[in-house]
Amino acid sequence: MKLIYSILILLMALLPAACTDASEPDLPQPVPAEGTPVDLVTGAMFPEMKFGRSSRAMNDEPTVDELLNSLKVNLFVFDQSGVMLQFIGPDDISIVNIDTENKHVYFKVHNIYSSSRPRRLHFVITSADDLHAVDGGEYITAMASETTTMPALVVDGGIDAYWGIREVDSITENMTLNIKLIRNFVKLNVKCSASPDVFRILGYTVVNRPSRGTVAPYIYRDHLFASFLNPDNSLIDYEDIIAQGYFGVNPSGSDLSMTHTTESEIQADLSASEAALAAGAEDTPCYIYERSQSSVTSAGDGVMVTYIIVSGEYKGKKYYYKIDIGHDKEGKFGFYDLLRNFQYTVEITEVGGEGAPTLRDAMNGAAHNNLSASVVTRDLFSIGYEGEQIEVSSTRVIFTEKDDKYALRFRYTTPAGMPFDPTELKIYDITDETVEYDMGGVSAGSEKSIGLKGEVIESASLTKDADGWYVLHISTGDIPSDSRRMEQNIRVYYTGSPAGLGRTVTLMLRRPWEFGNVSASSPASGIGSGMTLDFSIPSGLSQSQFPLTITFESDKQNIYGLNGSPLSVATGRSSFAGATTDDVILYEWRIEWADYHHDNGTDGGQYTASFRMNTTSADDLAFSTAGIDAAAIAGRTANNGTRNFCIRIANKGQKYIQPQYVNITRR
Repeated sequence: MKLIYSILILLMALLPAACTDASEPDLPQPVPAEGTPVDLVTGAMFPEMKFGRSSRAMNDEPTVDELLNSLKVNLFVFDQSGVMLQFIGPDDISIVNIDTENKHVYFKVHNIYSSSRPRRLHFVITSADDLHAVDGGEYITAMASETTTMPALVVDGGIDAYWGIREVDSITENMTLNIKLIRNFVKLNVKCSASPDVFRILGYTVVNRPSRGTVAPYIYRDHLFASFLNPDNSLIDYEDIIAQGYFGVNPSGSDLSMTHTTESEIQADLSASEAALAAGAEDTPCYIYERSQSSVTSAGDGVMVTYIIVSGEYKGKKYYYKIDIGHDKEGKFGFYDLLRNFQYTVEITEVGGEGAPTLRDAMNGAAHNNLSASVVTRDLFSIGYEGEQIEVSSTRVIFTEKDDKYALRFRYTTPAGMPFDPTELKIYDITDETVEYDMGGVSAGSEKSIGLKGEVIESASLTKDADGWYVLHISTGDIPSDSRRMEQNIRVYYTGSPAGLGRTVTLMLRRPWEFGNVSASSPASGIGSGMTLDFSIPSGLSQSQFPLTITFESDKQNIYGLNGSPLSVATGRSSFAGATTDDVILYEWRIEWADYHHDNGTDGGQYTASFRMNTTSADDLAFSTAGIDAAAIAGRTANNGTRNFCIRIANKGQKYIQPQYVNITRR
C-alpha cells in the first residue's frame, strides 16, 4: 500500500523587477527509509504582491485575493529519466499562511512520497481550473514522460501560468527548498519622451496577439528546458537566453488563432487606451503570450508579425503610427523575440513626420521606427560552473576586410568567497600552448602588447575595462587576394580554480562572399507599382554566421516592403557615399540557417524581395541624387535628373557578403 506524505511549500515567483533572494540554501538531511512520511519545506515569494481585490487576468503580479481564490498550485514529480511518478493537483494543495509584510506565501502539499533517489519537481501556478482540461492535459492522465508532458501544456484565453523547476537529490524530512517561478507571458508598453510641442501620445495597442501560450519554456532542438535563472536565482539577460537557443515557443496553430487582428478589434482596444490615458491613467500596458518574432519575420507570406499601433497628435493633428517591436543597435534596427517574463518598453524619442491618417492605413503600411526600446540586452557567450563564469563577447569572428580596431572583450567571475588573481586569467594561440599571456599588470590607462601574431592577427594588445572586463585589441593582416581562408584559434582560460573554465575563439580572414544572379524588374510610373529584386546567397557560409540579415536601400527613398513579405523596416544613416540625408528608411530580410541549409545538404538558393513604389516616376525625376552621383560609386550608374534609381543590397553589420548596387530603370 502506498503511503501518503505532505510537504510545506513556499514558492518564489520571479516577476518584472529584480527581487532579492533572502531564503536559505538547501539543507541536506538524513534520508529516511522509502515510504516514511515527511514534511518538505519550500520557500517562495511574490515580491510585489498587491493587497487589493481584482479580477484575474494576465498582470504584473498576483494579488492576495487571486492567490486565495483564483490561482491554483500544481506539482509534477519525475525521476531522473523523466518518468512521471506523481501529479499533485490543487485539491491536495492549500495555502496555510500569507506573510503580507515579507510577501511570502506558504503552501502545504499532501500526498507526496518520500524518496532517497533524485527527483525533478515542476511547479505550476495557474488560473486554469484543471490542468487536465488544457491542451496537453491528456498527457497528465496518461502519466507521460517529462519531455512529453511539460512542453505540451498550453493555456489560452488570457489564462496565465507561473512555472519553476527544481532538481533534488532526495525528498527527506524537514528539508528546505527554494523555488522561483517565471511567468508565461510578456508585458509591452509605450513611453514617449518626444517634445510635447511636436508630438503627444494618445493611446496604443498591440496587434496580432498570440491567443495561446505554453506553460514551460522548452528548447525542442536540444530537448531541454530553457534556463531563465543564474545559479544565484537572479534573472539572466535576454541575450543570454537567446544564446541558449531559446527564441520563444509558438504553440501549434497559434498563427491561425491570433487576436486583435481586425480593424474593429484594434480600434476598440485603442479607444480604451485613449480613454484611460485621457482620464489620467499613468499607463495602459498590454499583456500577451510569448511570441518568437525571429522565426515569424523569415517565414514568408501569410504569417502575421506582432507589432504596436500608436495614436498621437503630431503638430495638433491626429495620426496613427505602426511600430515594429525591436531595438536599435549601432544604428541598425532588429526585431526582438517576445520572450516570457520580460517587459518590452518602446520609447518614442522623436517623431519626424506625419503618420497614417487612418488606422487602416497604418495597419497596411510600413512601420515608423523613430524609436529606441529599453529592454536590457548584451552580446555575451558564457560558460559557468558552480558560481564561476567565463565570458567572451564572441566565439567566432569573420573578417572580410583589414581591421585594426577590433576589440574582443572577456572576463572571469569567481565564485563567492574566492579572490580573483589576474595572473591566473590567460590567453594563448592554441598552435603553441607553451606561450601564454596573463592579465597581470593590465590596466585601463595603457595597452600591454602581446605576441599573438598568426594567420589572422598581425598585432595585439590588452587593456582593462570596467566591471572586470578585459579587452583584446586586434589588428588583422591583409585580406587574401585569392579564395584562401585564413584561420586562427585563441583560447581564454582561468588556471586558479579546479573548474579550469575556458573559451576558444575562432578568427577567420577571407575575401567577402558575393551575391549572385541579381536582377530587378522595372516598376511602372504610378504610386503603388510593384517591383521585385531577385538574388542568390552564396554557398559555403557556416551556421555561426546566421541569422543573416540582408538590407535593401534605395538611393531615392522610393520603395516599401510588400505587406506580408519577410521584409521589415529599419532606419539609419545612408550607406550610399555622398548621401546628404541624416536618416533613411531601408528594409531588412532576416534569413535563418534553416532557410539557407536544405535537407539534402545543399546551401544557398534564390530569393525574391517584393516591393511597391511610394513615389511616382515624376517624383523620382525631381529627387536629387547629385551628391551620390559625385561620389562615383563603383557599380552604380549616375541617375540624378532621371526616373531611374539604384538599390544597394548588402549584408547587415558583419560584411560577410560584398555590397552590390542594382540599377533600375523606371517606366
